Amino acid sequence: MASYTENTPLEVYMKRKQRLKELTDKAKREFVRVRTDVHGRARDVTSNHVEGVSGNDTRRPEG
Repeated sequence: MASYTENTPLEVYMKRKQRLKELTDKAKREFVRVRTDVHGRARDVTSNHVEGVSGNDTRRPEG
């Protein structure tokens, strides 16, 4: 994680924009899920996504 003292805000912005573009292009090819975290950084969240299980699933087991 680079500190903000190493890069100018413009460089940080451009790097994030480039990374988001790369992941978006990848998503178009491979249908991966792309999210941005609270800082606007792109994340490929496909690897930690389990199909059919969501964090807000509050249903109780039957029986």
